[in-house]
Amino acid sequence: MPTPATAPLDPIVAPPIPVITALPPGDPTIEGFKFFVTNMMGVPTEAMPDDAMLQMCYDQAYNLAYWGLATIPYAPLSPSLFAFAVYNLGCAFLVQFAYDDPTAPPPYNTFWTSLRQKLGIGTMSYGLINSAADQGTSETQYIPDVIKGMTLLDLQLLKSPWGQAYLMIAGEWGSLWGLTI
Repeated sequence: MPTPATAPLDPIVAPPIPVITALPPGDPTIEGFKFFVTNMMGVPTEAMPDDAMLQMCYDQAYNLAYWGLATIPYAPLSPSLFAFAVYNLGCAFLVQFAYDDPTAPPPYNTFWTSLRQKLGIGTMSYGLINSAADQGTSETQYIPDVIKGMTLLDLQLLKSPWGQAYLMIAGEWGSLWGLTI
């Protein structure tokens, strides 16, 4: 059985696809993002979104990522910190926007919906429970100062591990949109 790297392609239908075995060094690329989604995010082939969805999430991440990270020097054979930020932000967008393929075999036909439910995407959380009570049930929510300055995007990014990774990377290099970590 041919592997994806050696599968025969009809040259009239599709050009050969370069096989990437590691994240490309330097700045972010769409090929690097696809590698990140497959190998680091762990999206199975059967649940992989189409190229248009991947490109949209990559483009949005590239445009919205903190550009100050692009100025940080990096080792010549390693991806830049900006690339990691873009890839993580793109994965957070992918979780938010990717749609399921109803023709995919189970459980891949509900992969993205299940992931969103597991992560609480689409639910509101306003603060941390500071105290609780019984005899009639009561609770108090405390909103830390760092959360008070967050935008809706920042709050949404906190719900996925990739959004959290992006915020950690970007937050180390300065404040963003009112968020200072």
